[in-house]
Parts: sequence; structure tokens; C-alpha cells
Amino acid sequence: MRWSSCALVGLAVIASCAATAPPRAGIQHVVIVIVDGLRPDAIAAASAPNLQRWMKTAATTLEARTAHPATLPAHMSMVTGLAPARHGVSWNTDRGQVYDGPTLFTVVHAAGLRTALLTGESKLTMLAPPGSADLYAGPAPGNGHLERGAAAALAARFAQDFAREGFALTLVHFDETDAAGHRHGWMSPGYLAAVGVADHALGTILDAIAASGRAGSTAVLVTADHGGERDNHGVGRGETSWLIPFACQGQGLAPARIAGTVTHLDLAPTVLALLGLPALPGAEGRVIPECLVKP
Repeated sequence: MRWSSCALVGLAVIASCAATAPPRAGIQHVVIVIVDGLRPDAIAAASAPNLQRWMKTAATTLEARTAHPATLPAHMSMVTGLAPARHGVSWNTDRGQVYDGPTLFTVVHAAGLRTALLTGESKLTMLAPPGSADLYAGPAPGNGHLERGAAAALAARFAQDFAREGFALTLVHFDETDAAGHRHGWMSPGYLAAVGVADHALGTILDAIAASGRAGSTAVLVTADHGGERDNHGVGRGETSWLIPFACQGQGLAPARIAGTVTHLDLAPTVLALLGLPALPGAEGRVIPECLVKP
């Protein structure tokens, strides 16, 4: 994979590549937390007090649908607003390829705003084409997965940098839940314990936002890339591979049940609308009205 001088490797490196944009009213920061392989019914079944408490203050649906029940195609749909047939990423491994179309990261960065990608899997570097991430924290390209404890390390890195760096867009990806599903089976004790690990990491992120002085201008979105059943997920498997949670919360957003069908294609349009930025070219999703701050 090609990398510009602004594309970063490792948990300890920051580059400052974006110009400083003028202050904006309303939502100035969007934090997206993706819990890999999180089934909606696991939220109540696991020990997940942070997520359960937070969702009571959020606009929520437990019936959203993945665009594709595999990690990389689903994430590409989230950041492009395009179905896999249109963004063209159908594989689920780190092939060392660069996505040459626009994504959330390229649009936000081009607006002179700062972006961050924190992930447990190297294949997700595709989400931020070279030069569009001011912070990358995760495994080096081609190196697969971070070791055990990645969620806690990524959440701690977020807490270290969020208040200081003022990222307009941050995407944080936790993959222990998916790994536990493959190892132990979805909804097994081992899988539910991993949901608890992700929940603790989410609590670190929410606490950091609250302490940052930026809470009033920050929207948080929590979702998953896919669900799972038995020890796997994918096309041709049951409904539990396709169902995911989706929730958004921020000052000015009322707790609500999100109406209508929500899919991954809706995430990018909603994030850009929250930040007051132009829509991605050709995006197929809709802006979720329950996630917008009312004037």
C-alpha cells in the first residue's frame, strides 16, 4: 500500500497535516465507534453498562442492517455511502491496496479539518486514503491485528489525544468482539465477555469526551459492521449476520427510536450533515433525521 508522509503507523505517532479550519457553531466533532461483530441482542445479554446507559440518552435502533456481513466491505460502505457493488471492495483481507475514491476522511480533511483513525486491524487503513488521516493508530499495513488488549490501548490513545488535537472526525474500531465470536461462538460466554471489554473501552472514550471541554460540540455514533452466528458470519448465513445496532448521541439530540430502515449507507451522509460539509458524490444513503441537532 502506498503511504504519504501524513499516513501513520503505530499507536504512538501523530502527524499534523491539515490546515486549521475556522471555528464552527453546533457539532464540530464526530466520534464513530464501531464494535466489530456486535449483535444487537448481545448488548442486553452482556455486562455492558456503559453502552446500555449511553443508549438510553441516544437515538437508537437495534434493527439496522449491514451493507455486507464482512468487516472491510461493510466499513467501506460506512465511509463512502456506497453499496459494495459500487465501491468495489468485496474482499476482507489486507491486500495492500489504496482506495482511490472519496471517503469521509478525504472530504473532512479537504475541508481543512483534522481526522483520526484508530483500529485493531490493518486492512481498515483503506478507509483513509493516503494523506487523509492526521492520526493513524493501529497495526502497520500488512500486519493484520493488534494483540490482545487492543481496545483498551486504542481507547487510551483516544483519551490522550482528543481534547488536545480537536479532531473533527474520529473513527475507532474495536475487533476483540469479532475475534471472540470466531473463537468461542456468537453469544457464548467468551463472546459476551469480549462485549464487556469493548464496553469498558467505550466508557473510556465517553469519559474522555466529557472531560475534554468539547462534549457540547461532539456527536457520538456507535454501530457494528456485522453480526454473527455460531462461529462465523457472511453472505448466505442467517439474519443475525445482517442485523446491527446503530445509535447517535450529542447535545441537542433527543433520545428516540430511529424510524425507518437504517443501513451502513446512511452513516457517511449523516456524519457530513452533522459537520455541515457537502455530501459524498453519488452516496446512496440518507441523512438520519433523529441524529441531527435541531436548530
